[in-house]
Amino acid sequence: MEMNLNGSTCTLRLDEELAFKDHARFRELVKQGMQNKPNDFHIDFTGTRFVDSAGLGMLMLVRQEAGENNCKVKLVQVGHEVMDIFRLVKFTELFDINAVA
Repeated sequence: MEMNLNGSTCTLRLDEELAFKDHARFRELVKQGMQNKPNDFHIDFTGTRFVDSAGLGMLMLVRQEAGENNCKVKLVQVGHEVMDIFRLVKFTELFDINAVA
């Protein structure tokens, strides 16, 4: 996982999976990104193939924290496997999602 700041947009690029084992690093990077007071917070799923229930919970926490900071969250480059999970849990109603065609 890595964080990049480009102007007023923070982008968190994920690894191959977002799972419970990633919780500490994920929270650390989100906190670091939010300290920059971005207008937009993108979570880049390029190469991410799996998200477990803890990963879904982490995304919900980002959504909540971003809302408290007047920041918009966008899930970008979401592949088919992960998009199927997001549809199943109705994340399509909660997040702005850019799926890979």
